[in-house]
Amino acid sequence: MREITILTGTNRFVLDEDAANALLAHIRSAGGDNQAVAEAPLLAAIEDSGAVDVRWSDDGKHGALHAINAWLISEGTTGMPDEMPELRDELMRDLRLPPFDEEIPYDAT
Repeated sequence: MREITILTGTNRFVLDEDAANALLAHIRSAGGDNQAVAEAPLLAAIEDSGAVDVRWSDDGKHGALHAINAWLISEGTTGMPDEMPELRDELMRDLRLPPFDEEIPYDAT
C-alpha cells in the first residue's frame, strides 16, 4: 500500500493510502474557502505513482485544518486515522493559532 507524506513546518506525517483518501474526502466536503488549495497537493500525491510529498501553503493548511476540525466535530476520533489529531495540532502551530500563538499566551483556565 502506498504512503503519502505530509510535510509541515517541523514534522512529517506519513499516511497510508486509506488515511490520505479519507482526509481528501473531508477536505472536499469541509475544506471551506480554501478547499481547492488544500485538495490540489494531496490529490496530486495520491494520483502520482512516485513519491510525492504534500506541502501546503498557509491557505492550504487553513483548508486542511478546517476539514479536520469538521471531521472531529462530526465524528470524533472514532474511525479517524491516528495521525489526524497530531496533524491538526501541527497545522495550528504552523499557522500560529491558539494555543500555539506565541504573541498571545495560552491560558487554559
